[in-house]
Amino acid sequence: MSRHYDATKGRERKMSTAIYSNKNQPLGLSQKIGYGLGDLGFGFFWTATNLYLLFYYTDVLGLPNKVAGTIFMVAMIWDGISDPLVGLLTNKTRTRWGRYRPYLVLGAIPLACSFAFMFYRPDLEVGGLIIYAAVTHVIFRTCYTIVAVPYGAMMAQITRNSNERSSLVVSRMLFASAAGIIVALLMLKLAESLGNGDLNDGFFRVSAIFAALSVPVFFLTFLMTREKAETYATPQQSQLSVQDTVAMLKANSPFWLVFLAVIVSMSCVALADKVLIYYLIYALNGKSAIGSTLAALGIVTAISFPIWSLLAKWSSKRFVWQTGLCIIIVNSICLYFFSVDHINAILPFLLVSALAKGALYFSFWATLPDTVEFGEWKTGIRAPAFLLGLITFAQKVSLGIAMGLLGIFLDTIGYVANSEQSLSTLAQMKALMTLLPAAGLFAVFMIIRRYPLDQRLHSKLVRAIEIRQMRTKRSENA
Repeated sequence: MSRHYDATKGRERKMSTAIYSNKNQPLGLSQKIGYGLGDLGFGFFWTATNLYLLFYYTDVLGLPNKVAGTIFMVAMIWDGISDPLVGLLTNKTRTRWGRYRPYLVLGAIPLACSFAFMFYRPDLEVGGLIIYAAVTHVIFRTCYTIVAVPYGAMMAQITRNSNERSSLVVSRMLFASAAGIIVALLMLKLAESLGNGDLNDGFFRVSAIFAALSVPVFFLTFLMTREKAETYATPQQSQLSVQDTVAMLKANSPFWLVFLAVIVSMSCVALADKVLIYYLIYALNGKSAIGSTLAALGIVTAISFPIWSLLAKWSSKRFVWQTGLCIIIVNSICLYFFSVDHINAILPFLLVSALAKGALYFSFWATLPDTVEFGEWKTGIRAPAFLLGLITFAQKVSLGIAMGLLGIFLDTIGYVANSEQSLSTLAQMKALMTLLPAAGLFAVFMIIRRYPLDQRLHSKLVRAIEIRQMRTKRSENA
């Protein structure tokens, strides 16, 4: 009996050593760069659609404000609904290359084509253009989901180390910011140049260029990454049912806090960003400076990611999130009451906001993978892709709602495309860009106060999960 017990303890020590060495093994630079590269490709699409697509619908295609906002809203809501469905699908996927990486290769070309044709104008009347815009937007969002959800879920499979995950977030955010800077700086200018004054043709040409650049990026991410954390999975993980996943969700309170915070914060940030484009054009006569201004904001946000990452290691991700929220709230209120009549006057406020947005983006992506382990600790169920699907559902539905509301708001405040706006319209634009988002972000601050996970607690959860798995394997081998 004692000999069997000693052998079991020896086996336990070997398993424990293997588990901890794997968990604590630092990721190589190529792995971090390879993972981050994926967000360069997604950044082309995300920035182009979020900054310019609504403007393209209203001021280039000539769609009515409410119709343009509704198309955007419906497509984003469908995108959000499809996210958890794709998450369930990818959780059941098994290939020699992992669960998630194959989707980067399989979906790259369809995603690129759907993006380019979203900015293509067929020879149709307004009614036909509305149908075409709606259909192509929904197709693009479907293709985006099929690639983006597996990509986001990969982080939880690459490593369980909270600090290493933070470094992956920094890498992907830097590449996403680089894409954002390129798109913000060049898209409108290239559309005007490549189209020889015809923005319809110009937007299609420049979107085709960004689409073509994204394909090799996704292939590189596939080649340079590995899903190492699959070794932690138990046999039951591959047979997760919907009931199992629902049980995990019910017990995962940190995830729901992040979920709610994302819905509110993304709606507020999206509303402010979209109104900014119109405000720069019509209130500050700064259409020619839009590209350079948005690029400067992207650079500041990119620079902020390593800073926020270091602060998170020193304090917590929750502290970083709250700090960014406070800065944006105060800055937005100050901007509302400060008189600006030129783009140089508003630029300092925009730069401060861009710095603080880095904290929001970092915290959102850095906290999400940690909630995977919380759910696993509570229920024994690990479903990173499904949680990622739900959180991106919140993200995209909130963006869709913001776009739908913006279309209504633009009509309500009397906005008329390609016309001089009244002083009342411009004043209400400014309120939409500052006070309304500030109120929503204060609610997010109160939500994040309740978020319980920090690096120390997360490490304890991971240790408890590993000990439980080790005991399960020991009993199976006994």
